[in-house]
Amino acid sequence: MSRPLAGSVHLRGHAFPIEELIAFRHWAERHTMRLLVELDHCVEGEEYEEVLAFYDADSALRRWTLWRAADHLVVEPMTGSIARFAHLHATLAGLHALRPRAPG
Repeated sequence: MSRPLAGSVHLRGHAFPIEELIAFRHWAERHTMRLLVELDHCVEGEEYEEVLAFYDADSALRRWTLWRAADHLVVEPMTGSIARFAHLHATLAGLHALRPRAPG
């Protein structure tokens, strides 16, 4: 894997601990979602070691992108505002709150 030249990108997202990846995978399975782990993701000069992409099981459209910043977790929906969470459990609760409610 080649690394960018020093100073050419800003490391914005860090790798997740294995325990967090497992927790996010279990959460996605329980909520009938697909989870993809994207490595070495780079957007507009900012590099993410690892981002998580969440999809509804029956859709090709990404619902959320999630990454780990230095001191918090960030959830970016495809539409709407970015949410920041202090720890794993708050992030999982936040994802649950962000899920659309079924009519009825």
